Amino acid sequence: MNIQLLTCLFLTTFSLIHAQTYISEPISDNQTWTRQKSPYIIANDLFIAPNTVLNIEAGVRVLFSSEVKMQIEGQIIAKGTAKKKIIFEGFNGHQWQGLFFRRAVVAHDNPIFTDTAMNIFEHTVFRGKKWNPIHLIQAENRNIKLQHCEIIDCQTAIQTEKQARVIAKNIHIRQCYRPLHVRITSQLTFSHSQISDYTLLLIGGSIIFNHNIVKNALSRGSHSGLMIWMTGGGVATIENNTFINANNAAFTLYKTTKRNTIVLKNNIFKNNKTHLALSCEFAKRCKFIVQNNDFYEFESCPIELFDNCQAAKDTIMLDSNYFHKLTVDEVQHKLLKVPDTIADLQNYSTQIRVKGLLQRRNKPTLRRD
Repeated sequence: MNIQLLTCLFLTTFSLIHAQTYISEPISDNQTWTRQKSPYIIANDLFIAPNTVLNIEAGVRVLFSSEVKMQIEGQIIAKGTAKKKIIFEGFNGHQWQGLFFRRAVVAHDNPIFTDTAMNIFEHTVFRGKKWNPIHLIQAENRNIKLQHCEIIDCQTAIQTEKQARVIAKNIHIRQCYRPLHVRITSQLTFSHSQISDYTLLLIGGSIIFNHNIVKNALSRGSHSGLMIWMTGGGVATIENNTFINANNAAFTLYKTTKRNTIVLKNNIFKNNKTHLALSCEFAKRCKFIVQNNDFYEFESCPIELFDNCQAAKDTIMLDSNYFHKLTVDEVQHKLLKVPDTIADLQNYSTQIRVKGLLQRRNKPTLRRD
């Protein structure tokens, strides 16, 4: 009996280790991918049809053949655990092309309502290779929720567009050129998370960005860090974050409209080349609130102005902030960086005015609320 039991256990373990399931046909009926049949190998581009739910169990590995992607017009519910994470990556280390969530085309005689379904990922790891996929998670007119997830090595980690809404909490994005790209008319809530070893966070739609740690922005070209580039309506609320070790500016206000509100409040900026880079042309165009931030050590200057700063006399007003031992005069005149062609800040048409300085605070710590 003991020998039979041991043999049974051995065969079961062997089958689990060597089990694998190839997926090569579109998914048009509800199904569940189980750990017992894992890994699931995606042989070619996979389509998940509207009104179809794919459940992925904890511990499942999803492996993509070279240059293969998944297009989801249905719904994915992938719930791993801290000990049994779900893995998305290339098969045998191949590059793959990510997950594209899009709204189904609605026929008048056959209504489809999948656009409101919430796609859910918990305790999931998405792993690319050599700055690929180009878009790891791309959402167009769809809803996605990510919790306790990791995204490693890609070109763009999360891109939202055309009324998409993404909620991300307790995730870590690292080694991605563009961790976030929020495009016009879309929304992203990104909180209690970490971004590291990246280049550019590009914000063109509405975002709630709070209680995050953003570090090690690596310059590629003239811009890096978190950049506001809004050409339509939208609100960006950036509060209670820590921005550290940016090789260029940690925050750049590049382009806005009169319909934008930008709130930069209660953040810590430390050890950046420049904390803020502000467009003289566009910083006054929107409602721009800079309040109660801690601006600590910097390499070049705390604030840098660029873009048509001599076009018209104007003043950019900042509320009360902490500038680490600097007086108001030093912030406004001595350490405000201007182009080398302008020797005297008094001849600079656009000026910075600081409403007041906050009292010296305790040494900053990384916030993980």
